[in-house]
Parts: sequence; C-alpha cells; structure tokens
Amino acid sequence: MKNILYITADTGSGTKYQKSVAGAMLEKSQTHGSKPQAIFILGDNIYDTGVSDIDDPQFRSKFEDIYEGFRCPFYLCLGNHDYGNGHYIDDRWKHQIEYSQNSHKWNMPARYYHKAFGMIDFFFLDTNFEWMSDRLIEKQYRDIVDMIKRSKGRYKILCGHHTWRSIGGHGNADKKFEDFMQRLVNHSAFDINAYLCGHDHCKNHHIVTLPKKKKIVHAIVIGTGGQPYHPEEKYLHNLIEDTSLQFHSPNLGYMIWSYNHSTISIDFYDDKNQTEYSFVL
Repeated sequence: MKNILYITADTGSGTKYQKSVAGAMLEKSQTHGSKPQAIFILGDNIYDTGVSDIDDPQFRSKFEDIYEGFRCPFYLCLGNHDYGNGHYIDDRWKHQIEYSQNSHKWNMPARYYHKAFGMIDFFFLDTNFEWMSDRLIEKQYRDIVDMIKRSKGRYKILCGHHTWRSIGGHGNADKKFEDFMQRLVNHSAFDINAYLCGHDHCKNHHIVTLPKKKKIVHAIVIGTGGQPYHPEEKYLHNLIEDTSLQFHSPNLGYMIWSYNHSTISIDFYDDKNQTEYSFVL
C-alpha cells in the first residue's frame, strides 16, 4: 500500500483558477486509494502581497474556505509574494508562521524546517534570498545541512519556492540561489534526490546531472495551483549543459507523490484530473 502526498504551489489567488485546482484535488482525494496524508503548498500562498497581520481575512478567503473539504494537514513555505513582492519591508512573512497557531490545517513552523514522511525527509527552504543578508543565507545553509545530516530517511527532498531549473518565464536560479543549491546537492556527506518548487506557473521535470558526484537530482516545478499560464511561454534556451528536460505543461494542476518502503511514484494532473505525466524516482 502506498502513502500519498499532494503537492502544488502559487495557489493563493482566491480566483476560479485556485478553486478549480482545489476542486480537482478534493475530487481525487475521494477516490479509492487516493486520500492524501498531507498537502504541500510551495509558496505564494497569499497573492499579491501576502498578509498584513495574523487576522488578515485573506487567510480565510484564500486558504481556509477554499480547502475546507480537506481534513489533512498542509505544509507550506514562503514565496516572494508572501514577502510583499518588493512592495513592503515590514516582515509580513512572519504572520504566516504565526498563523500556524491559529489553524488546524496550516503548518509553517519556521521560515525553513524539516518534515519526515516515512522513508522520505523533506526540507522546506526559504528561497527569498533577495530580501536576506548574506549572513542569513549562510545561517540557513548551515542549519539545513545540519538537519539533513541528522535525518534518517532514505530520500532527501528539498522544497522551496524559487526555480532552480525551469523553462518557464523565471528561468534558472540567480547566482546566490545557484551557489546555495550547488553547495547542497554536491555536499559530500549526503545525497539530495530532488528539488520541488513553484514560482513559474507551469509544470516541469528536469534531470540535473552532478558531474562531481556522478549522480542526478530531479528538479520539479509545480507552480500551477492558482494562476493561469500562457502556453507560448516555453523558453528552451534555459536548458543548460547539466539539465535534461523530461516534461513540460502549461496547464493548471498539481502533483501526487506516492511512496512505499522502496519506491516513489510521481504523477502530474491537470485541473480536470487528467494524468499528464508519470515517472518513478
């Protein structure tokens, strides 16, 4: 029997698009063998500029009401819009961490954290380096390395908001995030199996080759939980030497992450619950 997680990102629009994806996930959860243990939302939880305080009504209109039908916990990380998207410098991202104390579903214990599911350890990052000092970025790196070293899971999965590899409009990581990722995925003390993110409002699956370690990392974009995407925005020039594109879709939707004691299966769905792509990690 497999355990199941649902994963999506860029949800918090409060529009018909978010409701369509939420409805598809709820419908899928009610079919035999598809009930999720948890749902991950990988940033941009509240558009356009996050929340102003812990009592902001957007927590209800763009999260609680839309996911009312689910009884499982949600685990979230911070996106650029949750920081205010450059319009505010008031640390409003902290309210999303504090809201974990007010909600039975919303879980964001810190700006970066670790959560284990069976044989899989997930490490939720704060990738908003634009609004962090070099000192804070380095502290996060050291803390995440320590979490990974202490983890017991067979698989180590990074979750963040910003893209590392993508053929969407945001493209590949900027220098600070690229340096951060290179240090993590090439660390000699452990192996990272995948990086999951949103930011680009499309679906991608890339295989990234690590020449130093002679290993691969799966780079997955699933920013299709609440904002539409233009199909023509497909930028193949973003494919660099270490990256092989396996799948791309501009459609709204989500991903199901199924696992047992020995395997992980990943299935991408659109907002009509049509299977778009599947692979085994």
